[in-house]
Amino acid sequence: MSESVSVLVAGATGEETAVTLSKAMGKPIRYEGFPAENLRAQNPDLAVMMEWQAKNNYTADIGALRRDFPEVGWRTLEGWAREVDWKTLLGS
Repeated sequence: MSESVSVLVAGATGEETAVTLSKAMGKPIRYEGFPAENLRAQNPDLAVMMEWQAKNNYTADIGALRRDFPEVGWRTLEGWAREVDWKTLLGS
């Protein structure tokens, strides 16, 4: 069976996210990117935004966001991944 999960992580590459999730899940997973033209065909506006971010090396100031919006309950990927009941979620 093949499973696919989309995760948005500020400041982490797809490969780094896969390593973190693999540790939390206790099973190896791998990152698979997809061609930009596929995104462009499915969602042209999102493709333009992602291309702009990559071209301009756009990043968010995570520290400022945490400081200015503490009510959000920000979590790290590692913290979130530790909280997930992976056995139930994956049916294993």
